[in-house]
Amino acid sequence: DNQYADWLINKNATGKDAIRNIHTYFPNFMNLPLEELNVARMNHWQAALQKGGLKPSTINRIASSLISALSTAVDWEVISQHPLEKLKPVKAPDNAIVRYLSKEENKKLLKAMVNREARIRQDRLSANKWRKERGYPLYEVIPDTYYADHVQPMILMSLYTGLRRKELFHTRWQDISFEHKNIVVDSLHSKNSKTRHIPINTSCLKLLQQ
Repeated sequence: DNQYADWLINKNATGKDAIRNIHTYFPNFMNLPLEELNVARMNHWQAALQKGGLKPSTINRIASSLISALSTAVDWEVISQHPLEKLKPVKAPDNAIVRYLSKEENKKLLKAMVNREARIRQDRLSANKWRKERGYPLYEVIPDTYYADHVQPMILMSLYTGLRRKELFHTRWQDISFEHKNIVVDSLHSKNSKTRHIPINTSCLKLLQQ
């Protein structure tokens, strides 16, 4: 209801996405008597979405929105028992091929980023020289301690941690523990719909502190 939606949106930055998932993917569940909401019904729901072409990870992520809502209902003593407590996530076929960069590819990528960084800085210097000669206001000087290319730290972060694109895009400062040197990936954004703790190495730590 609205009370849960307001609470979740204020509590979690991804609250709107979770509420949207519930309304979009569970419209037939809204007026369903609680005793009819069970694992068997959810299994049929999972099968229907799989047949419709959705990936297991996507189905599990959507399902987590409803599961979390029901967990909160238990905490708030609206219901006494979680009806989907024994629901198992949809398993992905074990035929995925993991693609890693070779040492040569990694070397080329790092070199390309260094060259791009240097080019952006040189372009800024050239632009300011041109503007100064004509009496125009100068662009802000890029400090040596900053990345001129905003894409570079994101790529480096992925290389250092193995974070997937969606996980990286949703990482916030409060998800990073400099004390324990790890990053907490919320289950709403992880591929398998489970919270992950990613260790931070020295290079990543230096990157984040820069």
